Amino acid sequence: EFQNNSFKFERNTAKHTYNCSPKKSMRGLTRFQAEFINWSILIGGSASGIFVSNKAQFYEGMLNILGLLIISVNTGALLTYILCKIFGKRIQSYKEEKPRWAFEIWETFRCLWTISILTAWPYYRYKNGDLTAYVWDIEESTPGSGILANVIYFFIAFLFIDFYTYWKHRLLHHKKMFCFHSQHHSIHDPTPFGGFAVCPVEAVLTFGLILFQCIPIANELKFYFPLHSSLILFQVILNLYLHAGYVIAPIEALLPKLFINTSAHHNVHHEKGNKHFSELLTLWDYICGTGATYYNPNQKVKCY
Repeated sequence: EFQNNSFKFERNTAKHTYNCSPKKSMRGLTRFQAEFINWSILIGGSASGIFVSNKAQFYEGMLNILGLLIISVNTGALLTYILCKIFGKRIQSYKEEKPRWAFEIWETFRCLWTISILTAWPYYRYKNGDLTAYVWDIEESTPGSGILANVIYFFIAFLFIDFYTYWKHRLLHHKKMFCFHSQHHSIHDPTPFGGFAVCPVEAVLTFGLILFQCIPIANELKFYFPLHSSLILFQVILNLYLHAGYVIAPIEALLPKLFINTSAHHNVHHEKGNKHFSELLTLWDYICGTGATYYNPNQKVKCY
């Protein structure tokens, strides 16, 4: 048994069963209270479209976005699972935990529903000719027409965002916030279908920056959309692989050299629960001292 100030981690070596959850005396909200907030976000967010002038256009956009997300994410998860089964090696091979397909898909649906609500607002503005943070013409971007200047400009913004997601993840492991993250961590040995299996509150904390496009300062900070969309696509694919439960040797050999997260690195977080909080760049785990070792079934884990 391992224990730190926020988690209790137990392993039953006979049955290979795990329990990684906040201690009862340190919990924040109850499950009912957390779910009330989650469903308030989904229902209230969906109802927010009644305040726009063209309600049909808003809801049509939201439903189209949701449909696109459901198809693309679940198709990507299925392809990732198949490729990992063919070319990969299972990480937690000593465990007998069955995949929780239905739970992962349901929680992923709630996350994608939340993202579609958030995205519907800047999409509605775009369809009505209002300014957003993205432009299709590179000359209209803040750095101008230079590709290199746009890459540097975007990379600096990306570092700030990724640093935020690291601390957002740390925050969700706080005793008062873990109730919004515990369901994701109930998946100790995830599959690609659990890559986006987070509750609405966590989805808002993660993807809420989408609404940045709706505030006036976004008119001054113009990003070249084709450049940003390529990173979004990479993050989606990477997130599915991070939760695959498998490692593919060439990927695991390449990504750490670039300080990019891998399935082995992130799987430690799901199994142990108290280290490896980085979501894209493992750089933050190195800097902040939250672990940077890759999976080794014989390694003794120090919980702190």
